[in-house]
Order: sequence, then C-alpha cells, then structure tokens
Amino acid sequence: MVLYKRKPIVLPDPKPLPPNIDVFVWHIDETGEWFQTYEEYLERLDFYTRHHFTCEITGASCLTFFEALDSEESQFKYVEEKFPLKLREPVARYLHFNTVRRLDGLVEKVYSKFKTDFFPGETVYLRKNKDNNENSTTSSQQGTPQPPSLSQSNSSTSLSDSHPHYQRPYIIKEKVQFNAIVNPVTKEVIAPGHAKYMLVEDESPNTNASSVPNKSFVADESQIYRDRSTFTKHLIKCFFKITLQRASTKMGAPWCVKPEYLQMYGLTMDWPIELLRFKDDEPTKEPAPVKNKSQMDENDTNSKNGNFSTIDFEDSSVTPSSFYNDSMKGHPSDETTKKSKNGRKRKDKSNNESSPEDEEDGMSSKSNKKRRMDTGSEMITESELDSRASSNAPEVSTPVVLRSIVNDMDIPYRGKPTAFLSDLSYYNKALECVPLMSEKTLNKSTLPNFDKLLQIYQFVNTFNEKLCISYFNFDQFITTLKCTDPLESQGEVVNVTLLNEKNSNDKDEMNDIESQWQRNPKIRKMIGDKNIIDKDLKYTITSDEPAADDIIDNFNSNGSGLIIEIFVALLRLFINENGDWKIVIMEEWIPEPITIHEQELGVTPKGIHDVKNEVNSEVSQEEPSSNDAVTNNAKQENQATKQNGTADGESIETNNDEKPLADKEASKPKEVLEDIEIINDDDDDESTETDEEFETLLDRILNFRNQEWTERLTKRQFNNGNWLIILLGIFEDSLAVPKYTEFLTYFKKTIITKDISMTQLPKALWRNFCRNFSIQEKITALWVLVDIISNFSPDIKNAIEASMEMCMHIRSDRFKIFKDIKAETTALSAIDKENDPEAFAAKEAQLQKLQDDKTDLDKKLMENDFQRLKPLGMDRYCNRYFWFDLTGVPNNSFSGDESEYHNGRLWVRGPNIHCIKKFLKLEEEQIARWTQVCEVEGNIIATKNVFGVYRTENGSYNFIDPISKEETELVSEEGQVNKSVNLTPIQRKIIDETPECLLLDHNKWYYIENNEYLDSFIEWLDIWGRREHDLLRQFKPIIERLKDVISIRNQCQQVELNEKELDYVKEFEEYTLSANELNVEKSTNTDDSTSQAEKEEDNELDEIDNKLERIVDEIMNLDDGSKTRKVLNAISELENKRDLLLEKKEELLAGSGPGGRIVARAEKNRIRHSRDNKLTRQGEILSSLINLRHFNDIDNVISWKNQTSIEAFGSELRKNANKAKRGSQRKK
Repeated sequence: MVLYKRKPIVLPDPKPLPPNIDVFVWHIDETGEWFQTYEEYLERLDFYTRHHFTCEITGASCLTFFEALDSEESQFKYVEEKFPLKLREPVARYLHFNTVRRLDGLVEKVYSKFKTDFFPGETVYLRKNKDNNENSTTSSQQGTPQPPSLSQSNSSTSLSDSHPHYQRPYIIKEKVQFNAIVNPVTKEVIAPGHAKYMLVEDESPNTNASSVPNKSFVADESQIYRDRSTFTKHLIKCFFKITLQRASTKMGAPWCVKPEYLQMYGLTMDWPIELLRFKDDEPTKEPAPVKNKSQMDENDTNSKNGNFSTIDFEDSSVTPSSFYNDSMKGHPSDETTKKSKNGRKRKDKSNNESSPEDEEDGMSSKSNKKRRMDTGSEMITESELDSRASSNAPEVSTPVVLRSIVNDMDIPYRGKPTAFLSDLSYYNKALECVPLMSEKTLNKSTLPNFDKLLQIYQFVNTFNEKLCISYFNFDQFITTLKCTDPLESQGEVVNVTLLNEKNSNDKDEMNDIESQWQRNPKIRKMIGDKNIIDKDLKYTITSDEPAADDIIDNFNSNGSGLIIEIFVALLRLFINENGDWKIVIMEEWIPEPITIHEQELGVTPKGIHDVKNEVNSEVSQEEPSSNDAVTNNAKQENQATKQNGTADGESIETNNDEKPLADKEASKPKEVLEDIEIINDDDDDESTETDEEFETLLDRILNFRNQEWTERLTKRQFNNGNWLIILLGIFEDSLAVPKYTEFLTYFKKTIITKDISMTQLPKALWRNFCRNFSIQEKITALWVLVDIISNFSPDIKNAIEASMEMCMHIRSDRFKIFKDIKAETTALSAIDKENDPEAFAAKEAQLQKLQDDKTDLDKKLMENDFQRLKPLGMDRYCNRYFWFDLTGVPNNSFSGDESEYHNGRLWVRGPNIHCIKKFLKLEEEQIARWTQVCEVEGNIIATKNVFGVYRTENGSYNFIDPISKEETELVSEEGQVNKSVNLTPIQRKIIDETPECLLLDHNKWYYIENNEYLDSFIEWLDIWGRREHDLLRQFKPIIERLKDVISIRNQCQQVELNEKELDYVKEFEEYTLSANELNVEKSTNTDDSTSQAEKEEDNELDEIDNKLERIVDEIMNLDDGSKTRKVLNAISELENKRDLLLEKKEELLAGSGPGGRIVARAEKNRIRHSRDNKLTRQGEILSSLINLRHFNDIDNVISWKNQTSIEAFGSELRKNANKAKRGSQRKK
C-alpha cells in the first residue's frame, strides 16, 4: 500500500457512469479515475505528482504516487517470483508473535535461522564433491549416497543457464529431523541435532530431466543449498513489510501476521500467555450493537453512491483505519474482490495474469494488494464481517464489545450530548466575541476568510525576531484592528428617555439608530431587561459620532499604533538600509489559459496587462462621482453602513442587480443603439483621461516632496503616515501578481481620492485608510504583505531552514534522553526489587532530572518549530481543532499571577468539502443549497429544508422523508435513540451540534474558552473511534498547558463582572426614579381641582421654558465659534426671541391666581429637573458600563510597546527606527 505522509492511502472506488456515456473524459490509467473537467483532472494529477509518497515495501520516500506504485509493484512481483513458496509458511509461523522489536534485527535472525533449514517442496542444489569433503561436519555419521549422474552434472550442457554453476535442481521430497546426541553422564553434546532430506530431480519443463534416470537419494543440510537469489536479506525484509504488522497499539507489542494471511498460513490470533500484557485493553463503555445485513448493505450503497474518496491532504490527520470499511467491504472471496476492484488499472498489463501457484498464495492479486494496509489496531477479520452480513439476526442483535479501534461512524450512536457546540463562541464581521446561542434564529455570520486573520497573527509572532517586533496576544491584535474604525474608537451611547414625556425631541429620537454591535453581551442583556422592567422608560443603545480628525491622527493614543507597527515591520523586509532589494517579485506571469470553448469562439488569451486594465475599469465604474468635500454627516452614514454590515467588504463586485449590457441592448431599437455607441465612445475617452489623471496623481504621491518611496523605505521614514506612501509603492510594484491585482487596484483607487490634500498627504492617506476601508479590507491588505513575504523573502526562508536544523538536533537529543529514561526506568524497577532505599532515591532523582530535561527539550521544540501549523486532529464529524501555542511562540511556565498569554483558546474549524463528501456522505449540491438558504433564512430553516431534520418544541428530533413527506422520530424528548432507524452521519451531526450551531463550512471558526466545557468535550470524545482516538492522543501532552492558558486569558478578560462594573451597577441604582418623578406629568394632567384654563396656562409656561432652554443652548454654541457678521446677527435674533419669551412669561405669572399655584409649579419644575438629571446620569453610567471593557482593551493596546525595536534601535519601528539613529544615540 502506497503511503502518504507515512499513512496508507486507498485508491477511490470507480464513480458511477454518467447517464450519457458518449462524452470525452480525462483518465488516469494507474488509478482508473476519470474526470469530466480538465481542472479536476489537473488537480488530482498534481496531487499524485507531488514527492510526498513512500513505498511501503522498500521504505523509499520522496516519491511521486506513480513512482511509489511502480516500486511496490516491482518489489511485490520480485517477492512473488523469488521468495520460495514452501518457505513462506515456516517463516510466517516464526514471525507470528515474535518479540524482536527492531525490524533489521528480526531480518538477521530469520536469515541465520533458515539459511541451513530446508522444507519439503523447496528447490535446492547439491554442492560439489570438493565442497562436500571440505565442509562436511560430524553431524552425519554415515556417507551420503550420490546420484549416478552427479559426476557428469558439471559437464552437462543441457541444463538451463539460469541455474548457478550449471547445477541440476532437486526437489525436497521428505525431511527427517534428528535430535542431538547427548552424553547422559557428562551432558556433553556428542553430535548436534541435524536433518536429512530425501531429494528427487526437478521435473519442471525447463530442465533436461529425461537424459538422467529419475532417482531419489538422501542428503544433509551441509550438502545442499538454495539459489542465492531466492533467499536474501532484502527479500526477507520485503516479505516482512507485506506480511507483518504490530499486534496491538501498545508500546513494545510483538509482531504478528496480518489478518488477511492468517488463514493462508494456518495461524490464529490466540495470544501467548506471556504476551497478554501487550494486548489492547477491552473497553469499559457500553457495548456496540451489531449491524444486520440490511444495514450493512445500506451503508455499502451509500458509500458507493458518493463521489470518490479522498483525504484532506493539506491539514487533516487521516489514519489507516479511517479507510477500514472502504478497504474491507464487498470481498467475500478473491473472485468477487477482483471484480469489485477491476477499476484500478496498472501500467504493466501483463501483471494481471498470475500463475496457479500465485493464485493459491493470494499475494499477487491486485485486489489483495489494494486491501493491504496497516490494520494493526483492527482485529475484525473478513470472516467476521461475512458472517455478520449473512446472519439472519433481528434488526438489533445481541451487542458485542468493541475490541479494536474502528471508524468513528461505525460506533453506534449513544444519544445526544448535554452540550457540544452550544457553549462555544465566534467572531462576527465586526470582530466581536459572540456566544453561539445568542442568535438562535439567525445565521452565524462570521468574518469572511477568518483564516487569513489567524495566518497574519501567527506569522508575525512566529517570525518576530526577523520582523523586530515584540510579542502581542490575539485579543490585542483584534483590538488594534478595530481601533482604525472611527466608530469603534468612540464606543456606544445609552440614551434614557421617558415614554410619556410630551416635550421630548422627536427629531432626536428619529436620529437615534440602534447600534448593531453585540459586544459585552451581559451588560447589553441587562440594559435590554430594563426596557421590560421599567415600562415608563426607554433604554436605547446607539453608536456615538465618528471620531474627529484629531483623534484619528493621534494613533499613539487611540490604539492603532500596534497595527501600524505590524505594517511597518513587514515593509522593512522589502529593502534594507543599504538600499538593496531583498524581496523581488517577478514582473512577467504566464497568461491565463483559455478553454476549448473559448478557442472555438476565437477568444485570445489575456495577458496580465489586460487583466489590470479590466480591473481598473471595473473599480472606476464602482466609484461614485467626486464632490468638493465630504461632510461629517456623510462620513457618519458611511460608518453606520459599515457597522450594519451592508458594506462588509467581502468582495469587490459590480452591481449584480443590473442586467448585462447585451440583454439591455437587445431590447432597444437600432437608432437608440447607435446613440448609445456614440455615448459609450465618449465615456471611454473620459475614463481614459480619468485613468491618466489618476496615474499622474499616484506618481506625485509616490514621489511626495521630490523623494521616491524607495528612498523613504531605505531611510526608514515611516512616521506621521509616510508608511502608507511606502505601502502604495509596494502594492504598485506587486500588481503583476494575478491574485493580488484586483484588490490592489481597488485599494489604491479607494485610498487616493480626487480631492486629497497634497499639503498634508500622509495624514489624508491615513484618514482615508481608517474611514474608507472595512475591517476585512484592512485585513486583506495586511495579508497581501504577509503572503508576498512568506513566498519571496530570503530572510523568512533562512529562518525556516535554521528552524528545521535546530528542530532536528533537538529531536535527536530528545530521542537519546528518551532511551536513557527507559534504561533508568528498568534499572529503577530492579533496584526496587532489591529493596535498597538509598540507591532507589538516587536513581529516582536521576530519572527525574532526565524527565525535566525532556520537558525542556519539548518546550524548545515548540518554540523553534516554524513549519506550517497543522491541526491537532478531527472529531467524528470532521471538525478540526487548532491550538496556536504549538509552533514558534514562547513556551514559558505559568504562575498564579501570570498576565501574559498568546491565543488563550482552542479553535474549532468546520469540515472541508472533501471530508464532507467522504465521511458525512453529502454532495456538493446539498452543501451549496444549505449555505444559500442559511444566508437568507438561518441555520434552522436551512437544516430542515435541505436535510429534513428539525427539533420540535418538546426537544425531540424528527426527520421528514423528502419523497413521502412522512415524519419519523429520530431521538425522543428524553434523548432516547429510535433503534428502528439507522442514523446517517449528517443526522448524527445535526443532533449533536443542534440545528442552530451546525458547522458545515470550513470558513467558520468557533473557539473554546472555558475549562469546564473543555473537560466535558474531551469526555465526549470516543477513544474507540479512529479520528477521535488520534485527537485524544494529541491532547494528552498539552491538555494541562492548554487549561493554564485558558485560565490566564479568562483572568485577564474577567469573564464575570469586575469590581468597577459592580460599582457602576450600584451607582445606577442610586439614580432610580421615584414615583413622584415618574408621575409628575400624570399628576398634573389628572388633578381635578385645576381648571381647564389653568392647565392650558401651565402648559404654555412649560413650552416657554423649553424654548428658552433651546435658545440659550444655541446662543452658547454660536458664541463659542468665530465671531463673523452672520454669527453676530444670528445671536442678536436669538436674544430678541429670548427677551420676548421672558416678557410673555412674566405676563402669565403676573396674571396667575394665588401663590399656591406658583409654589406648586415651582415644585413640579424642581421634580422635573431632578428627573432629567437622573435620566442623564443613568445614560452616562450605562454608557460607561457598556464601553468599559472595550476601552480597557484599547488602553491595553496603547500600553503595548515594541521592546524588541526599542532595545535594537532605541525607538519603535513606526518612529523611524534604524541603525543610524541608534548609532547617533549611542554617541550622545
């Protein structure tokens, strides 16, 4: 079996033929695969031609799939032709349950044991008389008769030239074993044990046996020998690789013959008593029921109807047993196996024909070769599967105990867990931490391409020494990204209004747009509950006004300094301080290939310049017409639009609602079309002129103040926004890369506006960067730099090579220490038996020192491993798990008061399309339809419509048959599984993950941030499932450190309300409105003793007071500004209005009744004033409370300093840090 990354790979089963077979397809002869599209064919062929494969028999690595397959076939054929058939069974019996651990040592033992040991049926040759006389031993006490023709055998010319020394071949007819002769008194061996063999001449057609009488004679082992080419150490080792496997998964387990060869050699898996300690432990969990024949047939049908099986070769940890069912199903006999595997072809067509002896041995069959795999942990044989499939058992038969690791989906379903994904969280498009169950009816809309964000963060922290940047945690990275948004830096405002207040400003209420942010869910829920409890008040959370220019420009105090430091650290790698380019990007790229259909239409291939021109025209069409200046209201609307998600920046697209131009033109008269052509020609001329003007403006920006951007980069002039000029230069130089062209063109068109100020160009670029780009677009800009550097930077390449060399030495030292630990453990056990306390204590201390050394080496290995991060493994539903503290980051021991962490959570990523098709048995059309419905109507509706599974109101899960529309209960309200139904993999996944949290997209990332849930999740994993068994094995060495990291992050993030938040809550309660304050308006309106005229008079006085307050506010605002003639006239008019209102108020008060009404009115005004002050203070307290954590995170980012750059250059990178500056500071 060909190995891929040391794991067996099984070729896919043939796909079902399409309805119309009269079509052209692309075909891979070696595997029998065919493809209807050239892209699929190239993708598969590209995988097969990678040098990642290994020949299982020879162990040769770094081969392509075809080279490894040819190597295995040639070696397999070589073993079939050369290795004696009659020798295989004795060798196999000797190897079965053999305890020699090293394979090379076992080869030596077998070679020395069987070199002079022969068996009936073998072909041997006689040694010459001279050799017999010289090499004869005392084992034969009597002479051995020689055949009459022996003296003539050397001169015979009729023998086949293929035999060495032209010797005649003989067949061993019988074998007699003689025991050693031992002196009973002295116990001295007089004659060692030996064997004698009866030989007859070989009557095969290729020997000239008719010229010599067919006689038999007797010889001993010293007089006969095998053909040297049939018994070599290489042949023995190849036979081992084909036949042997480890008997169990325990360390030190003996070798055993593979299950498919047990019956062939008459062996069984009955363990010797002395080796029972190496046998796999029996599970203590609930026994698994056996599937009946109908269920097995259904599983086979489902697996055959799916597309061909593939592995997630990039980042999945697929193990041999994950292909167990595919490799073992449907072969009750060799004949049926050959039929079912006929789709797998080979280059050498003659190999398909085998001799009768080969068929008897069963090792030359191609189907058996496909089934050869490492099934060391799987003890279920073919005969057991056949007996289960043919038994007439009831629907659920007597349960059996699992004794081996099997495919995860073969383990019977045991009911829904108490919690699986429901307690997890995720980042939405605004990069806010949101619990999964906060929006039960909505789609879990995560940030598109969230993996890019993780790649950037891991890359910068891994190569921080090359980048000259200090470590920062993931939460700081998220916060500094959000600080570039003018709305994020201002936070939210909580408005508290009185519902029955008549004089409320309706205009202000119309402008209050509720915030769409979801951060700080506990405080947000508390404020929402206030609307239910206090029915007289309304609490509204709105976004504050966008930050002003002075706040945006002060990046050292607004939290955006870290993201600028990251940009600058990446830009420094392109050109060094000597002006030499370190990263050179190719300017010419291969044109995009065209399809056969395009060739028939006469379409010419597009070069990179054509692509750039198309993208430029698309982006220019998307941009609105430029005005003189953008008002603050327009900026606010733009930011509000981004916040609401209407411009999430997921992709740069034109308006899809408009019809194509061809459709529009087809519906118009000819005269109109002529007019349109003339107009289009004018538009093309205008667009050309616009592009020329933009390129001129871009050239002026890149050479701002007569200094080229490359010179700025060489001199390290990054301060005050100059780094954006350098960034534009890098992006302009990278436009030739096709995958960057579209975004880079959009970037420069967006950041450079036509009305940009050239006097303060760096600041204007920085403001446009903050206001005009969404968070996703800023991440993409950063990712482009990271991708270019990771592909073209020699510094990164050298760092990776140095890391690999360092890791190699660490692994070597760790292996030596591991051997010393094993030796010391054995010695410690021996001392323990001798009952020597002092020696035992000394040896135990020495062993502990070795363990500490091994732990230190493990930490060093994690810190110096810069290779691509791989997942820890997959669960039964193919969700992959990542922990970003495993590679290239500091691995310090934690204490109780630790406040530093790296990522602080365990990430869960959805399955990719290959795993969904192979393990969950779904088609791409189903996933596409589920995703489409999910975006519009949410997860619950999409799951019900596409998969027919939904949760009822009482908590049970039902399935709706798509054809008959009949409902079947899958799991009851109590969690009991319907035993009459065989749940499919996707039904299991829906029940376990719940329809709300169903994870079927590899672009979605959830994370675990709670140790209690982490424990319950690990408890949920089944050790008898292949994928989860490997995942648990990966968790074992890191689980304690993972829990420490999660605890430290929770301590820093303060999951529960902190003291300051509790103080705000207490202060808020102090400003609770009294009953008089709430009912001051109601009591006035319901007072029967007051006449109607008096009520109208009071209302008029209230209205005058409100107008006076507004006039005073307007006068103060105008007075604070510049004193122009227009402003002075406006102030004069307001003062006149104020005087008129005051006179009118005095008249009303003078004409009012007794003094009691005046006192009552004064009291009512006092209550109103007190109420308004309390409402204002409530809004301030709640605003501070909801923004507290966000502003604390911003303060945390502001306090971050790039100590690495400060120590190396004397200042941070964004402050023009360079070696010359450091040298001048040292001189001072």
